[in-house]
Amino acid sequence: MRNKTGERKKGLLQPLPIPDAPWVDIAMDFVTGLPTSGGFDAVLVVVCRLRKRARYLPTRKTTDAEEVARRFFDSIVVIHGAPRSIVSDRDPKFISKFWQAVMASMHVELRMTVSHRAQADGQSERQIRTLEDALRCTVSHYGDN
Repeated sequence: MRNKTGERKKGLLQPLPIPDAPWVDIAMDFVTGLPTSGGFDAVLVVVCRLRKRARYLPTRKTTDAEEVARRFFDSIVVIHGAPRSIVSDRDPKFISKFWQAVMASMHVELRMTVSHRAQADGQSERQIRTLEDALRCTVSHYGDN
């Protein structure tokens, strides 16, 4: 029996190590496609993998890696310290040479998920669904703003 062209055997998901302290192993992802409010149209979701706590950082879809790093440093690193590892998707901001250089200078291990496999980063994906539900409820209760 032979495989069809382009068909690959899918491997098993490899579990991430269990964090041993809060905010040392985190997950990050962007929520885009949001209506503009206060000049922002996207949210950077940062999740502590141990406690499942999330920080939601308003941003713009057009924000570059330098601005993401600045917001990450001001909102996460200053408060919780530099993480040991970050799980994220392969967003262009996270795979840029600038982002990788900044994280390397802080000795942060970057763990990129496989493309089109959202379950690899389930914690930030779950927080994104929670945020979207909360925004939907807020908009339906208070209107467009």
